[in-house]
Amino acid sequence: MSLEAIDATCKKVETIRNVVGNKVDIAMDVHNRLDLPSSEALCRALEPYRLMFLEDPIRQEKSNVSYQRLAQATSTTIGTGENLYTVWSFRNLLEIGGIDVALPDYCHTNVLQSKKIASLAEAHHVPLAPHNPNSPLSTIISGHISASTPNHLALEYWSDERNAPWRDDVMDPPLGQFVKGNHLELPTGPGWGVELNEKEIAKHPYGESRYQAMSVGYKYN
Repeated sequence: MSLEAIDATCKKVETIRNVVGNKVDIAMDVHNRLDLPSSEALCRALEPYRLMFLEDPIRQEKSNVSYQRLAQATSTTIGTGENLYTVWSFRNLLEIGGIDVALPDYCHTNVLQSKKIASLAEAHHVPLAPHNPNSPLSTIISGHISASTPNHLALEYWSDERNAPWRDDVMDPPLGQFVKGNHLELPTGPGWGVELNEKEIAKHPYGESRYQAMSVGYKYN
């Protein structure tokens, strides 16, 4: 990552911080695109802006030594974990001090593994901010798990304008009914508290176009 790119990134973060002040936390996702020296340089440059966390600066590997070195090199809070699926994957990362915030995807780790990962992170005094750019049901499931997790920090949530226009048609009650400002109120019915509309879901089969189009605009089936 060039110095010019680092300066440009910091300028954007500085602008956001100046607008929102200290009332809004800022998180930034790098999508595993940097090597270790670039990550260290970027994290040091971002230190004055006190990010809630910098997500996935480096690809996660089995040893996680690069994350350990990065965490030791900067005061910027480092988060990762969406591509780690078991308590054993997180154990190594936590034991070597390579992570400040754990970011598991609860729909990848399943409920039992998620609770084990959360407890292990709690034992290392590490909070969790689950990865969740998924379905309305994913948000509800992740919300239930988060509500029973003492070290929960925040749940990722895509704003309405970034969601498919049919989002609230595939689940009853709809997800929008539970989103109150910056908070998620959980349904109180049996099970997860919601039912899926399978006929509506069948109208929108899985496709890669949504994520392929992220940099140039959104497309939906």
